Parts: sequence; structure tokens; C-alpha cells
Amino acid sequence: MTRNTPSLEHIRIEFACEEGALRRTLGVIEARGFSVRSMQMGSDGDRAVMTLALAPMDPSRRIDTLLRQLDRTAEDWARSRLPHLDPDTQPFTPRVDVTGPYTGQGNTDQWGEGFANVLIRVMEGDLSIIPDQYDRACHLHYPCGVEAHGPEAADRFWLGLRAALPSARFEVHHRIGMEEPLMPPRAALRWSLKGRHEGWGAFGAPTGADIYVMGISHAEFGPGGLRREWTLYDEAAVWTQIVAQTG
Repeated sequence: MTRNTPSLEHIRIEFACEEGALRRTLGVIEARGFSVRSMQMGSDGDRAVMTLALAPMDPSRRIDTLLRQLDRTAEDWARSRLPHLDPDTQPFTPRVDVTGPYTGQGNTDQWGEGFANVLIRVMEGDLSIIPDQYDRACHLHYPCGVEAHGPEAADRFWLGLRAALPSARFEVHHRIGMEEPLMPPRAALRWSLKGRHEGWGAFGAPTGADIYVMGISHAEFGPGGLRREWTLYDEAAVWTQIVAQTG
């Protein structure tokens, strides 16, 4: 039997040489579901530098969430990784994408179609669609461990993403809806946003970099509209694309 070895993530952390600082940092790393495979340390007066090789304990663990917990931005992490990228395959872009064995586009259930239409209208600049379609007490889960409530928070997330790539092409590749007894209606989407980083938004000042964002969104519906949403894209991967083009 062959056991797959999880890929390692390398991060560099600077912190003050204070009692308990190392213990707290390692505690956050382990609490977020990463194991430390190797560690190097150095110091310069009252500052210490630690370089860690980390392995996720399961596939759901996200390096961008960990970076935010450590108060280190995904941009910083991407810059530290830049010298180690394989120029033929990294960062991931449509150029190196491979078509997999599954090429289906989901089903035509009304809930999947409806959810896809909401996101398409958001990306077309319809500012009324989220207040109209989201429950006023909706529970939202967004990249980097962000948890929020209410249509206003959904507006900030989606419009922040669109503002960063105002002319990018938004495409829903797969949509599926489902209704089951004693369960709320549900929908799941797989989508992409491909274009130039030419606006102020989710990724800071415009850089002109070509960006390919791959995302998934799941939703649950109730009497007041969309009441729960989970959307995920890899912020660290997006920043890797930006710094690879801008330095």
C-alpha cells in the first residue's frame, strides 16, 4: 500500500523574543490543523525569525486561513514563495490546466439555476440582487475563515471581488440544486473569474496582473431567501499570481 505524503507549506515568521511567544505561535499552527515537519530559528536582538515546514493534517486545512490567524498576509507568504516556484506549472493558470475525466455541468434544478443567476447578476453590477435574494439574517462563510451575517456583508464580499477585476469574465462551470424531504433546498456552484487586476478591491491596489480565480459556492435556502452561504477561493494562490507578475 502506498500512502500519499501531503505537500509541505513553508512560512517565515518574525516575532518578539518574549516569554511564551514561541509556544503561542506553535499552538495556533497546531490548532489550525497543521503539523510542524521542520523548523529553523535565528535571532537579532529582541527579534526572532522562524522558518517552518508545515503539513496539513487533512485536505480541508487552508494556508491562507492560518496566515490570517498569525497576522501574516497572503501577499507576504506569496512573496516568500516566489523564488521556489516551478515556472512551468506555478502559479496555476488556465495555461497549465488539464481537462479531467468529468466534464458534466450539473443539473437543471431550479435552486442551482437560481443561485447561479444571483451570482451572475452580481458580477454584472446588479446592486439590488443581494438585498432582494438574501435573508436579512443570512449566515455567511467566506475565504480565510471569514464568518459574517446579513446581506450587507455579502455585498462587501462579492462587490469587493468584482471591484478588483472589473472587466474579468465570470463563468459558472457547474451548478447543481437539490430538494429532499425534511431538508432545506440547497445549491452548489463551481465558478471562475478570469481577467486583469485593474481595480481597487479584494486584492488592494490595482497591479495590472492577469488573475485566474477558481471558486466554489454552496447555499441553503429558507422562507426569507438565501440563508446560508459558503464560498471559497484560494487567496494565497491569487496573490502568488500577482507577485509572480509584479515582483
